Amino acid sequence: MKILITGATGLVGKAVCKSLYQEGHEISILSRRANADIYGLDIKVHQWRDCKTPPPSEAFEDIDGIINLMGEAIFGGYFSKRKKKAVWDSRVTATQQISQAVKHSGRKLKFYLGASAIGYYRFSDQVQNEDSQAGDHWLSTLCQAWEEAHNSVPSSSHCTVRIGLVLSHSAELITSIMKSGLCSIIPRFGSGKQIMSWIHLEDLKEVICDGVKGKIEGPVNAVSPNNCTANEFNSLIKGYFNRPIAILPVPNAIMRRIAGEPASVILQSQNILPTKLQAANFNFAYSKVNEALKDSLGLSKNPRNQDLEPCFTFEAHQYIPLSKEEVWPFFSDPHNLEKITPEALHFKIINISDNQIQAKSLIEYRLRLRGIPIHWKTLIDSFEPNKEFVDTQTKGPYRIWHHTHTFTPCRNGTIMTDRVRYQLPLLPFGIIALPLIAREIGLIFSYRRQSISKELH
Repeated sequence: MKILITGATGLVGKAVCKSLYQEGHEISILSRRANADIYGLDIKVHQWRDCKTPPPSEAFEDIDGIINLMGEAIFGGYFSKRKKKAVWDSRVTATQQISQAVKHSGRKLKFYLGASAIGYYRFSDQVQNEDSQAGDHWLSTLCQAWEEAHNSVPSSSHCTVRIGLVLSHSAELITSIMKSGLCSIIPRFGSGKQIMSWIHLEDLKEVICDGVKGKIEGPVNAVSPNNCTANEFNSLIKGYFNRPIAILPVPNAIMRRIAGEPASVILQSQNILPTKLQAANFNFAYSKVNEALKDSLGLSKNPRNQDLEPCFTFEAHQYIPLSKEEVWPFFSDPHNLEKITPEALHFKIINISDNQIQAKSLIEYRLRLRGIPIHWKTLIDSFEPNKEFVDTQTKGPYRIWHHTHTFTPCRNGTIMTDRVRYQLPLLPFGIIALPLIAREIGLIFSYRRQSISKELH
């Protein structure tokens, strides 16, 4: 199918784009940036700078359906009147503009899927499902107007996904938890007894894809079947950090002052069940919060003591227009590391135990990071030809460095995924350097991507 996606460059949108592209669908996106890129995939970009104005009409030509995921982030920074309006416009006004554009195109879509939120419901400890009544607060008003705009889009099939708290190593919440946990503090919001309705990103992506395929329709609660209290959530997190952790209560007044009306999502209960997903026999990859947190917190072995510890996660995907059998030899040759590493790092291999990478291979190299000489030793921890290999730092600047390289067939090419789980040294003081280190890792992999595109074309 030919699918138009909004919010494609966000956390959820990228995952959905990649999955549907791999399935063979023709994807185009609406984005504020004309040069928006989704992992180098062959995706057409239609620029839409202002959601309060009509989107480009050519974006709606010959499409079968729309996935509308756009929306200004609600949390992060002070919830001012200006931000409140931006949140409303990016959801309600933008969707109204999309609805008008579809009507002007004269098309009736095969499907339309729009994002909403469980903020639609009342704040209560009582169990609520898709048939429960709407709340009487601002977030519910927002969601109701948003869903009304979704329903105005001409389409043979409608699905509105009411999303709970999204857990993923890329989510801002998890990054904040990592920072505070490694500093031996976890904030507690509200009484701690409030019920949290959550979903893992992997499951949310599958819910959206099922909506596209017509497996689910109407309003659908995208939440796990197993909710938890804030105290249970914090207790699990506390257990994953191998250090004393203090739970620091945050006064409700401060939260409401900073976050405005959305603070209620954190401070009060919403006990939401995915009744429609359960009726459709949806298979949750992460049905329990401990499983979701283990993945989201990037638990990896510390090579010094074999303990599992939370790690920051960097993830990059790149489409290469060659089969994995053609791609694999380049990456299994350790000498090619020098070709795809920025010259400024002065990267040099000084010893390799094997000419071709295999399980238990050892690679030693030296480099300079901001002028500081570094000796790095890596062990190939696991190795599956044409599929995946993992290298782990045994000596180097990080407390933990666990790099998984995965190669997945995609149409006539391969999607290469680099997932790096890392923990900084000299904790908790090392957290100060996190912004700089995260930026350096991003720049290194950006260079790698460009170099790989030149080497493998």
